[in-house]
Amino acid sequence: RIAKMCSSEQRRDEDPAVSLRRTVKTACARDCYDTCGMQFEVEDGAICGAARGLPDHPFTKGFLCARGMKDHENRVTNRVGFPHVRGASVPALAKCKAPWLRVTWDTALDTVAGKLKEVIEQHGVDSVLQVDFAGNASLLTSGFTARLWNVLGIAETDYTLCTASGATALRYHFGSTYGVQPEEILGEKLIVLWAFNACVSSAHFWRCVQDAKRAGARVVCVDCRKTESVAGCDLWIQPRPNTDFALAMGIANFLITNNKVDNDFIAKYTSGYEEYRTEAEKWPLDRVSRLTGVSEAMIITLAQMYMDTRPSVIMIGIGLQKARFGGEAVRAVSLLPVLTGQHRGHFFSNGSAYNVDTDYISGRSQVTKKRRLVSMVDLGRLLAQGEFKFVYIFNMNAAVTLPNSLAVREGVRLCCCILHMTKPFVSC
Repeated sequence: RIAKMCSSEQRRDEDPAVSLRRTVKTACARDCYDTCGMQFEVEDGAICGAARGLPDHPFTKGFLCARGMKDHENRVTNRVGFPHVRGASVPALAKCKAPWLRVTWDTALDTVAGKLKEVIEQHGVDSVLQVDFAGNASLLTSGFTARLWNVLGIAETDYTLCTASGATALRYHFGSTYGVQPEEILGEKLIVLWAFNACVSSAHFWRCVQDAKRAGARVVCVDCRKTESVAGCDLWIQPRPNTDFALAMGIANFLITNNKVDNDFIAKYTSGYEEYRTEAEKWPLDRVSRLTGVSEAMIITLAQMYMDTRPSVIMIGIGLQKARFGGEAVRAVSLLPVLTGQHRGHFFSNGSAYNVDTDYISGRSQVTKKRRLVSMVDLGRLLAQGEFKFVYIFNMNAAVTLPNSLAVREGVRLCCCILHMTKPFVSC
């Protein structure tokens, strides 16, 4: 190997065109909990071979899922490498019968810019809509791309498809959404997976949970479904669907009634405890058991485990807030650690923990005009009614992921729809 390296160095000295292979470290940009550390071998600007995990990454420790290992192939496989237009979109191509026709970048950019200017002049900026989400979660792809639209002040969506209800719920009480950091899980003595199927949705968290369990931690699953994670837990509690709020308040009632709350912590770091206590008193064990289908004995078992075992963490799954009053359920569950004197003893989403100035990256902080806000849930209806004359879609497959997909597809046919895609998705 040394001889080959020396030979390569000599060839490079003799011929500058000869380049050496190098290792590039990066992170997976897929939208999941883990943001795995990964590395590639790169030569002459091209990736050589498969992606590999970073073995020295403190959390992901060299593991990549199948999707992460293959994601870089999207750069070259079945990729839309050039702009395409429908024939009728460009007057000179109006007689073209092909559904999509490849055009030059100059033609594409002139067409988009001209149509955008025309729509804004005739109908105003509120008739132009930006539609995007988390197809690629890197800061440059998801944030920097929005700079133009923030400057123009066009309409935008409210990004409510994923974690909005739970995130809003946590901000009510904690100001931001972050909680326990991943590396802290190994030191927990009790881990409660509340509607969190970590075995499937977060491979690295699941490894940490199992490592903590082997070190003596107790693991409890609270879920209306018998998920794959149940087999790796010490206790499974199965409330009826959409009764998690009642179960959490029942546990709170038990802790308060039995004087197992940290009154010093509550007095020093919280406000509104008396109002909270009054609400908790409305949820005695018999009522909670009747509503949730969980026996009083099982509720007491979980409550006693929680009040006797510290430190602990409640890992709140994204699915918990995807129901009617789901935000209220997240609020109730997240406040249980506070009762026992544990600051942010929950995990939901830690994107707000690192103080990244996303408003600067997206240009939002550079403008003062508020943009029109449109509900993603209601977007299909608005598009089908012709509410928008120009729609720019990027970083998501809107025709599949938005509710009321038939109306979405019909709506994008009624306006000038610009798709910034790397793959030929259904939205096209």
